[in-house]
Order: sequence, then structure tokens, then C-alpha cells
Amino acid sequence: MFTYINENFLHAPSTDLSRATVKALINVMLAQAQEIFLEKQTADGKKSGQLAKLASQAAWLYTQAAETVQEYVGKGFFEKVWSLVIQAKASHMASVASFHQANADVDSGSYGIAIARLQLAAKLSAAAVTWAKSFPSSVPANSNLVSEDGASLMEEIKRHQAIVEEQVTTLIRDNDFIYHQGVPNEA
Repeated sequence: MFTYINENFLHAPSTDLSRATVKALINVMLAQAQEIFLEKQTADGKKSGQLAKLASQAAWLYTQAAETVQEYVGKGFFEKVWSLVIQAKASHMASVASFHQANADVDSGSYGIAIARLQLAAKLSAAAVTWAKSFPSSVPANSNLVSEDGASLMEEIKRHQAIVEEQVTTLIRDNDFIYHQGVPNEA
């Protein structure tokens, strides 16, 4: 639909139908769709490797959306709060991707690599928390968001962060006592 609008409205009647705005909306919608597909596959119990690929794609799409939206926040096309949400989602999805890849590494017996990935997931999750903390207590009326959206985003990120921290602690202990595999540095 957005592609049709982008291709057929050469002279947009308003700024919300301009090529730049529609491109940003396309990026946001694709990222959201990928995230929903990831949630469905997670609920269906798909393998960690597949979930890692889906989450990685969602992170990449959110990063693309963040770049596009950030460019137009200053021009007044988007509210700053949308940029905060998308940045938080980009970091969160990158953390989820690293988390699922770590689980795939555990399944294949690569415990040291899994620890490094979980440590990266924890770092990315902390970045997502930082973005989510920036969410204002009262949002502009024209942003189509409500103040509770910030709390629910923070709750989602914190829940994931707790799981990552618990798993990295357990895996480090197991690696120290059982597996004795080296943990690579973040590259």
C-alpha cells in the first residue's frame, strides 16, 4: 500500500504523503511485521537458530527505520518519541537475536561462544533500557502513542534482560565447572 502511494503520488498533497515520510513508514511497518512474525515463531517453539535469524532481521529493519525516522524528526514529520521507541526496539531485537544465537550455540556444544553472545545480549539489552527510559511521561497527542506504551516497552525489555542475565550467570558457572571452554572477546 505504501509502495503504491510512493510510486503514484508524484506530488504529494500533504507532507504525510511525501516520498520521505512514506519511505519511513514502510521501514517502520516492515520492522513491526518482522517482530510479530518472530513472536509467532517463538510461540510455536521454533529452533533457536531460526529465531536468531528472524530477530536479527527485525533488528536490522528497526535500525533502518530508526535512521529514516531520525532524519525526519528534525523536519517535524515525526515526533521524537517515535524515534525513541524505534531505537529501543532496534537494540532490543539485536539483544533477542544474540540471545537466540547463544541458545543455538549451547545446543551445538559451543559454550564459550554462547557466553560471549549472552554478554553481548546483556549489553544490547542495557542499551535498550537506556532508550526506553527516555520515553516521556506524557506524549504529544499527535504521536498516536499513549504514556503506558513506554511502561509496556520497558517491561518487555526488562523481562528479556532478566532472562539473559540469569542464563549468562548459569552458563558461566557451568563453563567454569564442567566445560572449560574459552570465552572469545567481543569483536
